[in-house]
Amino acid sequence: MKLILALILAIAGIVLIFWAAKPLWIEASAFRVENKKIDSVLSDLISLRTTRDELLQAYNSISKTDLDKLDRIVPVTPDSAGLLVYLEKTASDRGIRLRRAEFEKDSSNQQKTIQANTLNYNTLPISFTVSSSYGSFKSFLSAIERSARVMDITDISFTVSKTDLFEFTIKAKTYYSKELPAIKELQGLKNISIDTSFFEDPQFAELDTAPALSPSTGEGRLNPFLPF
Repeated sequence: MKLILALILAIAGIVLIFWAAKPLWIEASAFRVENKKIDSVLSDLISLRTTRDELLQAYNSISKTDLDKLDRIVPVTPDSAGLLVYLEKTASDRGIRLRRAEFEKDSSNQQKTIQANTLNYNTLPISFTVSSSYGSFKSFLSAIERSARVMDITDISFTVSKTDLFEFTIKAKTYYSKELPAIKELQGLKNISIDTSFFEDPQFAELDTAPALSPSTGEGRLNPFLPF
């Protein structure tokens, strides 16, 4: 009888221990799973930090001149003023008159947004008209081809005048970069590499950059005709 009672008490004790320990066991199992997730995140952060350090080292080895030129290829803003200054100077250097220039809305932007476009740049269409001889116009197009600011010419039309000058209307597209969420930028670090040999390419070295805009000198007098 005592043996049976002891056996019952032992079984009851085991059941009681299991019942009391089950929530602790479940909690410990969940903690182990969460701990594995934390270890995975920490491992990714360490990997990202290593990649960041390598990218920074490569980035810091690039000269400021090359970085400025690279920034003009696809700027972070539309920089329409800088583009107009470049076109005006390039035209005037060849005796060409820039008669008209206007920026258009890109009708494909809305469609690209609907289609969840993954491109990391925006399009800035521009249309401008120049008055020029044929030879000067060829030189003008050659200069645009060597421009650091990327421009794709999509259409050229012209009208003939009684003189040796033609009026050429050019439609083109230029680009500027799109801001990306910080999280996507961090996740994309693993797939980024910086090849500094690009800056030693002769074609990059020959690219022409637009002249810098003159700083504002402030407004003049409200009435310039009043005596000093």
